[in-house]
Amino acid sequence: MSYQPVTPTQEQLAELEQKHGDLLVMSGGKRSAYCVVFRRPNRQETIGYKMHVKKDSTTASEAMFKRIAVFPDKQTLEELIEKFPLASDFCLNHESFQDFVGLASEADLK
Repeated sequence: MSYQPVTPTQEQLAELEQKHGDLLVMSGGKRSAYCVVFRRPNRQETIGYKMHVKKDSTTASEAMFKRIAVFPDKQTLEELIEKFPLASDFCLNHESFQDFVGLASEADLK
């Protein structure tokens, strides 16, 4: 496995948006060169994630990350995770991801 960063073209993004609806594009920083495109999780996936967190919070983020990533392809995504094992935690805990899936912070609720 040798991970090579890939960025979607505008055409690929348009196709993914047509297929999945709203998308979120997240990129790593200078030291973590990656780009992942997510679709919104559905209700069942969200419930499954919550149940997974209660049983094994270590792998819950990675499982959700893999499940809702629509770019890059699965093999490249696996290589990305191998090279940047905390990418899933970073993405799922990032404010823009939480806004995308509808999580409110305590400050938002006050």
